[in-house]
Amino acid sequence: MSSAAPAAARPAPHPDATRVSRQATASLVAVLLAAFAGAGLLFAHSIRQQEQSRLSAHLELVLQAAVGEAARESTQAQQQAAVLAAEPALQRALAAGDQREVDRLTASVPGAVAVPGDADVPETTSPSLEREVHVLVRGTSIGTVAVTVPLDGAMLARLSAAAPLADGQGLLFLRGSRVVAGPPDLARPRIAPHTESTRLAGVDYRVAQTRLLGGLPDVRLAAFAPATEVERPIARADRLLAASLAATFAALLLLANLLARPALIPLTRLAREARSSSVDDLTRLANRRGFTQAAGAELARARRTGHALTIALVDIDDFKHVNDTFGHATGDRVLRAVADVLREHFREVDLVARFGGEEFAVLLPETELAGARDAVDRFLVALSRHHFDSVEGHAPLQGITASAGVASKPGAEVEELLAGADRALYDAKARGKNRVRVDADDGSGPPSTL
Repeated sequence: MSSAAPAAARPAPHPDATRVSRQATASLVAVLLAAFAGAGLLFAHSIRQQEQSRLSAHLELVLQAAVGEAARESTQAQQQAAVLAAEPALQRALAAGDQREVDRLTASVPGAVAVPGDADVPETTSPSLEREVHVLVRGTSIGTVAVTVPLDGAMLARLSAAAPLADGQGLLFLRGSRVVAGPPDLARPRIAPHTESTRLAGVDYRVAQTRLLGGLPDVRLAAFAPATEVERPIARADRLLAASLAATFAALLLLANLLARPALIPLTRLAREARSSSVDDLTRLANRRGFTQAAGAELARARRTGHALTIALVDIDDFKHVNDTFGHATGDRVLRAVADVLREHFREVDLVARFGGEEFAVLLPETELAGARDAVDRFLVALSRHHFDSVEGHAPLQGITASAGVASKPGAEVEELLAGADRALYDAKARGKNRVRVDADDGSGPPSTL
């Protein structure tokens, strides 16, 4: 029997079977290519989120360093005013009402002025930080000494030197939406409050803004960085992705089921890491995940050192009415403004987070219940007096208030403290809102005030 006999005995593939096989292969390749392209888009989106979070966090660090330097200069101005006020010669000149001698004695300190009696210190027309000291002799005020630090280019240069600025990054002073101090080529553009991106001198920038403590209420400090710092890694990733698609297309025809899994695993991991960001996109505060992580670490430290750990929950009163009356865009502006007030009225060691919706949480390490209650109460007073931006067609918002609950219990877990603060918050709402309540020490009784 010849060797060709077995081959001749095998039936030829049916045309329909061949066609089905080709269709199945083509379908498999199409599905895998679509999955690969989708994973590529997810990869680019993940990188964008990571880069935006990284750049935003860096700009926040820049602002913190700059605000710290501004606070140092403000304190120095206060000390200079106090030293002048203590000078016997100046006190005699003020008591005599000799303005010429007063001016001569204050000329040695830049930005210093003094006025006798009850006269007001002349207001400056340009943005500045001003510190005043009243001169008292035997309990009677004989005048006022003030030292003013202009918020100008020189001040901006000092703040920039103290901040971790990279190439292309910088700082600006804003009054309303107008740039009042900054690089010469960025002097004319206008930047809206709370915006996170803008175009300056034909270049797109990412922006972070904050208010200066002790400065004029409508003056803000802004840090900016070129948007290319976000787009450059994305463009690089896009080129890498295109090259990978071209190089693996032929291999996918034969090894699609083998290549899909290893391609998706790192992309899925990147997406998961992007979603795990600990910063709230709207307010730039920590989010619930970031708060939980920090609270766990602080609880462990509190147990080692024996110090108290206190948690406060803050909820904006009648926030649904704001959204229903003015719209969600205005509601977002209110949330950002409340976040700004929270930043201003708590210490740097305290962690302020947005828990979700209109609820915020504050982690206060090494703080007893009474001290935390007083700090939260001061915040509620400041919030009730805060001037919110006007809304088109409406008067400026007024009377935005919040209610708060505070809890602290030795040895308690974070979940117990949150539950206690929530009970106290519920009680504050029930008692008429715009107030702070503290949880009972053992968690068994009703919340109370101190």
